[in-house]
Amino acid sequence: MEGKVATAKKRRLDPGAGAGAWTGAAANVATSTGFDADARGVAPDRVEAAWAALGRVIDPEVGLDIVSMGLVYGVEVWPDGSVQVEMTLTTPGCPLGSHIVEAAKEALRRAFPDANVAVHLVWQPPWSPAMIEPRALKELQRR
Repeated sequence: MEGKVATAKKRRLDPGAGAGAWTGAAANVATSTGFDADARGVAPDRVEAAWAALGRVIDPEVGLDIVSMGLVYGVEVWPDGSVQVEMTLTTPGCPLGSHIVEAAKEALRRAFPDANVAVHLVWQPPWSPAMIEPRALKELQRR
């Protein structure tokens, strides 16, 4: 995969700031080299579409989507259409880990039927409940 890549790393929506407002130290949406997304042939909406697809993947044990849980650490969309995701699980021994990874791949394949899709599990930084989005945390606390 040659060319420049559009990257969005671990982002968090600030519900009080309106649509598209992201907050937090690791929450900024950026490109890997700081160039304009349109100039390199990767439309920003493709990155957003990847995040949206992943947001429909539910962790069956917790009942929340993997983006709200903070399990998705990064999304890269390459000019050739390839999509790569770095994500983690709540624990390395998660009994449904392979199911969650396959569900993420399938969601991306549905969103990008002609794309090469790769989902990579990473363990650093380790996931913690502090990574859950505030809205999702409130939902968990209501259960």
